[in-house]
Amino acid sequence: MDSLIRDCDKLAKHQLSSTQKSLNSIDLALQALQTAKQSIQTPGTVVNSESLVKAKSQIDKTQTLVSDQLRELYTNVSKYGKHVEKTFKLDLSVVSTSRAFEDKRSELGQAVLQHFLREGDFELARGFAEEAQLEVGEEAVEGFEEMYGILKEIRGEGHVLEGAVRWAVQRRAEMEGLGLALEFALHRLRFLQLVELGDAEAALR
Repeated sequence: MDSLIRDCDKLAKHQLSSTQKSLNSIDLALQALQTAKQSIQTPGTVVNSESLVKAKSQIDKTQTLVSDQLRELYTNVSKYGKHVEKTFKLDLSVVSTSRAFEDKRSELGQAVLQHFLREGDFELARGFAEEAQLEVGEEAVEGFEEMYGILKEIRGEGHVLEGAVRWAVQRRAEMEGLGLALEFALHRLRFLQLVELGDAEAALR
C-alpha cells in the first residue's frame, strides 16, 4: 500500500509538471502569433515574413511537445492503473470453496434475482429463478417492467411523461407525501413541455 501511495504522489507531480510544460509552450506559441499579428496589422509596413515563420515554428514545437506530454502521461497513468489492480487483486476462489453461504443459498439467490430485476434484465431473472428453483414473483417482475417501460418513454424521442404521471397518481397513497411531490413535479414538467410545444390550451388543462 505504501508503494501505491508513493507512486500516486509521483504521478500527481508528473501531471503537474507535464501540464506546466504544455502551458508554457502554449504561451510561447500565443506570443509568437501575437507578434506576427501585430506585424501584419501595422499600417504602412511590409509584412515581416520572419515573424510568420517563427510563429509557425513555435506552433509546430508546441503541438509536438503537448502530444509527447500527453502520451507520456497516459503511459504513466496506465502503469499506475495496473499497479492498483495488482495491489487489490482478489482471490475469488475462496468464495467458491467457502462454506459460509451453504445455509444462506436461498437468501443469496434472492439477492441475485433482485439485482437482475433492478437492472431490467427480466429474461435473465426468470431463467435464473428457474435454474435456482426460486419464486420469481410475477407481480414484482411486472412492477419493474412497468417502471422500465416508463423510463424508456421518458428517455425516448419526445420524452413522453403521461405514463409517469399515471404511475404517480395510482401510487399517490402508497408513497404518502413523497407521492404528491413526485406527481406535482411530473405535472409541472409536462406543463413546461406543452408550453414549449406551443400548445397553450393543453398546458392550461
